Amino acid sequence: MKKSRISIRALLILCAVLLTSVLSSCDVMTEVEQQPSSPSTTADQSSLSSEISTDEPTEEPTEEPTEEPTEEPTEEPKYDPEYPDWIFAGMPTLDESKFDNPESIHYVTVEEGITELPASTFYNNKDLRGVKLPSTLTKIGGSAFSGCTSLSTVIIPEGVTEIESGAFWECSKLETLYLPSTLTTFGKDVFDACDGLKQVVIPDSVTVLSQHLFFNCKYLNSIALPASIEKLDKCCFAYCIRLKNIYFLGTVEQWNNVEKVDLWEDGTRGFTVVCSDGVVEY
Repeated sequence: MKKSRISIRALLILCAVLLTSVLSSCDVMTEVEQQPSSPSTTADQSSLSSEISTDEPTEEPTEEPTEEPTEEPTEEPKYDPEYPDWIFAGMPTLDESKFDNPESIHYVTVEEGITELPASTFYNNKDLRGVKLPSTLTKIGGSAFSGCTSLSTVIIPEGVTEIESGAFWECSKLETLYLPSTLTTFGKDVFDACDGLKQVVIPDSVTVLSQHLFFNCKYLNSIALPASIEKLDKCCFAYCIRLKNIYFLGTVEQWNNVEKVDLWEDGTRGFTVVCSDGVVEY
C-alpha cells in the first residue's frame, strides 16, 4: 500500500516537470518571434535580392503624346467676280462697205479734219442707220443725233472728250455703242430713251454719270462702271426696268463711297452691283 502511494506521487511530480518544461519552451519561442531582425540579416536579404534581380530594370514604353492636328487659319475666300467678256472688248469695227456710196441717205461719213460735230447735226433724221465719225473729232454737240430712230450702231472714236446734252436722245434702235477711253464728260439726257441698248461700258476716264444719262432705257440689262466713278447723278438709271447687273470694277468700299444723288436708281426693279471683292444688292 505504501509503495502504491509513492508511485502515484512520483508520477504526479513527473507530469508537473514535463508541463513546466513545455510551458518554458513556448515562452522561448514567443520571445524569438518578437525580436527584430538584426542589421546583418537585413543586409543579407538586400544582397540576396540584388543578386536575384540581375536584369536591368526595363522602363515601360511611354507613348509620345500625339498632337492633334491644328488647323491652319484659313483666309476668307476672295470673291472672284466673273466679269463678262464684253466689258473688256476693244473698239468694234464698222462694215466699211455700207459707207462706200457717198450719196447714201442711210450710211453717212463725216469728213476727216472735223473736230466738233455741231448741235442737232442729224436731229430727227429717221433714215440714218449708221454714221462713220472722223478720227479728228473731239466733241459731239447737243442733240446731234436726237430722234434718229433707225440708228443702230455708233462708234465714237478715240480723242472725243465730251458728249453734250441729249446727243442720242430717243435713238430707240441703238444697239451697239462704243465710248472711247478719252471721254471725260457727259451732258444731261445723253442716252435718254435709247430702248435698244442692252450693255454699255463706261471708260475709266469718266468720274460722273450725269442726270438722266440712261433714263428710261427699258432694255438696258448690264452696265460696266470703272472704279474712277465718284458720282451717280439724279435719275441716271431711273426706269431702267430690266437692269440686272452693274459691274463695278472697284471694291465694295469704293462703291459705297460713290456719291449717289436721290432717285439715281428710281423705277428699277432690283439689281446687283458686282464689285471686285463682293456684291451689293438693290
